[in-house]
Amino acid sequence: MDLSASTQKPDSYDGGVAMQIKNSLNGLIAGCAIVAGWWAYGWQGIVFSISLIVFWMLVQFNRAARAMQKAGQQPVGYIDSVVMLQARLAHGMQLAEAIALAGSLGRKFSDRDEWQWTDAAGHEIVLTFRRGRLIRWAVARNEAATESPPDADVPPHAAAEGEQAANNTLAVVR
Repeated sequence: MDLSASTQKPDSYDGGVAMQIKNSLNGLIAGCAIVAGWWAYGWQGIVFSISLIVFWMLVQFNRAARAMQKAGQQPVGYIDSVVMLQARLAHGMQLAEAIALAGSLGRKFSDRDEWQWTDAAGHEIVLTFRRGRLIRWAVARNEAATESPPDADVPPHAAAEGEQAANNTLAVVR
């Protein structure tokens, strides 16, 4: 199997700064809702604003619970296509977002925060997280499934030895 790691950072996702802005913006909106409720309707406005905030939090919790329930119904560590998952990954994603993309719960790969998924072709992907954020991923492709059939000029025993040698190699790129 060949193990290759992604080193590119997509421009479409900046988890660190974007998440800080999003959290600050959510708090600012909640504070403005409470102040506007107080200004417009007094204590009844505050109660209404707080009930809206609680409703929004329940909607977000329900969304996360549905994603985890859907992922929990699939076999652990199995996905349809490693290549499709790799194409949709971005640095800085949260583990919950990666699980939602994969559609199943990953298998714990090591003592560190690394999770592994496998597809039907035998390809594997390992996601590494630090402080809850995706920092890198590595794909191990099953060369036996992706190789072309042996040439007619090569004796069958020589082709089998070459496949066995190719399947025994594993390179780690960090």
